[in-house]
Amino acid sequence: MKTNRVLLVSNKPPDHLSGRIVEAARRRFLEYGFVRVTMDDIAADLGISKATLYKNVSGKEDLLRQIVHSLLDSVQARILTIINAHDLPAAEKLARLFAILNETLSQLRPAMARDIQKAAPEIWAEIESFRRQHILTHFRNLLEAGKAEGVFRPEADVSLVLRMFLLVIQNLVNPEEVARSDRSPSQTFAAIVNIFFSGILTDAARRSFERGGVLLPTPRQEDP
Repeated sequence: MKTNRVLLVSNKPPDHLSGRIVEAARRRFLEYGFVRVTMDDIAADLGISKATLYKNVSGKEDLLRQIVHSLLDSVQARILTIINAHDLPAAEKLARLFAILNETLSQLRPAMARDIQKAAPEIWAEIESFRRQHILTHFRNLLEAGKAEGVFRPEADVSLVLRMFLLVIQNLVNPEEVARSDRSPSQTFAAIVNIFFSGILTDAARRSFERGGVLLPTPRQEDP
């Protein structure tokens, strides 16, 4: 059955059944993608009628938006906890930020990302907006803080590093490229982080970065 497109999350207060519906949809979407899953599938998983399902949600896009909002809220809360941890050096904060992003990417299978981009472009635009307004802002601020703390090698141009990093991420960690690659989005993201930050961090900052949960390859020894 074709569902109507819904642009706003339902104002119904959350209850036990609503939470179960969202969780069932989340599991289905992550495993099969957004397009292939039907409301009948979700109702069958829960053992309820489709009529009962539609009393709680307006359709698949309503469910998807709730799932995405919940995920973004969780990511934002975790990132702010790291940003506000004043006892952590910038390099370790960066590493923890990347660990959170990598964990999030590992949950988002390529089929799901492609489906959101093509079948729910408004929701994909919200994800992109969140990335620009929150994640990239924190990333830029942490790079500047790291520069002030002296954790980057003197020749590292932070502005250039930021631009290069973002261009590589945009071109390699996207649904189309992932579909052509034999790597998952999280594997690609981890490889990019390793390549970039193994080259610009000082030795002391590398150790701090690794304490944050990201293991970097051993740098090549410079010729004397």
